[in-house]
Amino acid sequence: MVKSFDRQVLFRFYPDRTGRILSEEYSVSVKTNSDGFRQSVSKENSYPIVVFGDSFTEGWGV
Repeated sequence: MVKSFDRQVLFRFYPDRTGRILSEEYSVSVKTNSDGFRQSVSKENSYPIVVFGDSFTEGWGV
């Protein structure tokens, strides 16, 4: 299991997990970092970008 229910944001990923999320529409592999985000280690001289939105904004399952 890689995610859990959260009253404020609907669901939240567990930190340091690898797994698959399955639905009728897609099957996607997920790997989370120590903060519970789907993000790899940042490279030197790079800047994070925050995007708010739904699964289409995130590119979920793409």
